[in-house]
Amino acid sequence: MSADDLRVNLWSLAISNQSFNIVDIKPRNMEELTEVITAADFHPSHCNLMMYSTSRGAIKLGDLRQAALCDSHSKVFEEAEDPENRNFFSEIIASISDIKFSPDGRYIIARDFLTLKIWDINMESRPR
Repeated sequence: MSADDLRVNLWSLAISNQSFNIVDIKPRNMEELTEVITAADFHPSHCNLMMYSTSRGAIKLGDLRQAALCDSHSKVFEEAEDPENRNFFSEIIASISDIKFSPDGRYIIARDFLTLKIWDINMESRPR
């Protein structure tokens, strides 16, 4: 799997000169772009599950059994932002720089600009 700012691609060792697009968040008009992909990872034991994070602080879990293109996600892990505390730097601070599944696949570890958050994949309302 590889990711750039707007797409996540799946590669096959059997077909090395071609990749399969599994996430595409590129808008028709680039002026409508509101977020970019910052990281992506596969679940360690369920090969059908993958996740990607965004510059807006969201982690999106996708299931390849539902569709070949995972633009519509199964779950979203995102902390609600307090509108009173929103400022110029809020989006920069919220941007997730890296995500990983725990070895057992039950938790998601996410790093943003200031913190490290641990999410239970069964509870998307708030981190632990």
